[in-house]
Amino acid sequence: MKIGYVSADFGVPFCGDAGKTVHLRAMLESFRRAGAAVHLLSPALPESGAAADSGGAGAPLEVERIGLADRHAALLRELEELDRWVGRPTRLRHELRNLLYNQSLMQRGLRAFRDARVDFVYERYAFAAMAGIRIARELGIPHLLEMNAPLVAEQEARAGLELGRLARDLEQRILCESDHVLAVSEELRRFAVGLGVAPERVSVLPNGVDLERFAAAGERRDSVRERLGLGDRFVVGFVGSLKRWHGTAVLIEALALLRAEPRGFHALIIGEGPEGEALRELAAARGVAEAVRFCGSVPHAQVPEHIAAMDVGVAPFLESASFYFSPIKLFEYMALALPVIAGDVGQVSEILGGGERGRLVRAGSAPDLARALRELADAPALRRELGARARAWVASERSWDHNAARVLELARALGAGVRAAEASPR
Repeated sequence: MKIGYVSADFGVPFCGDAGKTVHLRAMLESFRRAGAAVHLLSPALPESGAAADSGGAGAPLEVERIGLADRHAALLRELEELDRWVGRPTRLRHELRNLLYNQSLMQRGLRAFRDARVDFVYERYAFAAMAGIRIARELGIPHLLEMNAPLVAEQEARAGLELGRLARDLEQRILCESDHVLAVSEELRRFAVGLGVAPERVSVLPNGVDLERFAAAGERRDSVRERLGLGDRFVVGFVGSLKRWHGTAVLIEALALLRAEPRGFHALIIGEGPEGEALRELAAARGVAEAVRFCGSVPHAQVPEHIAAMDVGVAPFLESASFYFSPIKLFEYMALALPVIAGDVGQVSEILGGGERGRLVRAGSAPDLARALRELADAPALRRELGARARAWVASERSWDHNAARVLELARALGAGVRAAEASPR
């Protein structure tokens, strides 16, 4: 089987350490381990032109950079000048870039996938990205859409929209015209159904983890702790992009509540982001700066060994009525049999088995987090038990290989349906 993989998002590079890039590469690798060759199209590759197999075990991979047409790039430069003339930045050129990119992707992508003889199109949902569906229809093959966020609402909340009505219309069309939508959470599944997608054409496929790579990092725990100067401290770890909704400030507030504890709680924060400076200032203001180690961004290849150095992994989160995320950090903690404490929002309770595979606390509550940390610090046997349960569950339910197998099974069924329809008398 050969997959035509489309990632039309300019903000999802093939190389990088953000969760969205980790997801992209992990699915590519898992498809290949399952024996499926992949041809990836993206505007966010490091080099121009086509690149041959990127290495690694498994079936062949071809990656092909498709950029904007020169005439479209020139138009966007004019719009950037218009922003300066108007005297304020707008989102217009960014939104038009995504719309115009459909033309380049359709023209070159159709030719690439036809030549490669792909069996189905697998696409990471991107703002205003219609070309993947059109390519699949032109080739008469199934289209599967991976949905990681309600992108229009997300963009509107973060930076506003200039073409809001058009963007909302396109989002509905993209979701409704795909043969099957694979949402990373139940919240996103309900969102898609609310836009008119038939319930039987939407499945929940949460994020996952590379089990072998994370499990192997456990052997480096002592050396990493020594290198980081952690000694015998009780290390509370967090991995993430330091955005407000992660609730990392709650961890620092909890440490302040535990400051008088004799056991020496210490936070290890891996990642960087918009809240980074504010978090450092908060740690200083609460008198716990010496108990917080900010490691900044580290290559994702080094994340497993940093998690291995932790005694507990946390994801405090903040309260939210629309928590649609599938937190990769939880699966990465669990893959290393690390006991987890997480805020009870979205699918987190399901992930932690209602408390059987970790400790649930009120999202955004520093006192609750402090109590849970104190409980686990005093109970090493409980930490081992929770970690073992977490590892067993994530191994059976949340590996990237498991996700790839589900996608391939669904694609085969959709492909068989297409062939049967073509063969039936008219």
